[in-house]
Order: sequence, then structure tokens, then C-alpha cells
Amino acid sequence: MISGQTLKDRSERNMGKVQPVVKEKVFELIERAYERGIFAQISSGHRTWEEQAHLYGKGRPDYYWKGKRYGHSGSIVTYAPPGKAIIIVGGRSTFSLSARMEKMPYGQ
Repeated sequence: MISGQTLKDRSERNMGKVQPVVKEKVFELIERAYERGIFAQISSGHRTWEEQAHLYGKGRPDYYWKGKRYGHSGSIVTYAPPGKAIIIVGGRSTFSLSARMEKMPYGQ
């Protein structure tokens, strides 16, 4: 079984330079979820404008930003172009959740 500290260590690495209050709240979320048998881990935090352009370009093959093509095929994953995503200023994190199966009642 994975430890709560491992989840926090991975999350801290994945967050990048988020605002201190975001980091504090993220760790609180991870701890509270872990106490309930849910594994929460941050998959990304601060993003550069270019990284956001790349994500915004998914599902928009003809998308260009600052003269460079960032568009490519696939499903749309975000509706926030560069400059409109709070994650760029370190004010938000993306996370994933999973639960220990022995704690989950069937069908829920």
C-alpha cells in the first residue's frame, strides 16, 4: 500500500511553483482523503504559457499561439487558452483520486 507521505512527495514534485496557500490546501486534501481510504495525488500544478498552449491545442489541429503551431488531433482537454488558466499563475492544481478497493462498497 502506498503511504500518505509518498503521495505528498510525488504531489510536491508534480506541483511546481504553486502559491504557498495552494500547496498547503493540497497537502490538507491529500491527508484528509488518505484518512478516508482515498489516494489523492497532484498530477500538475504550475504550467508555463507554452505548456498551456500545447494542452489547449489538443483537439484543435489549426491552433496557433504567438506564431507557433500548438494544435494537434485528439480530444479537447481544456477550454482555457494561455493567459486564461489559473494554473499558469500557480493558483490551481490538477489531481487524481483512487480508493483502496476493500473500502469501496460494490456498485459505489
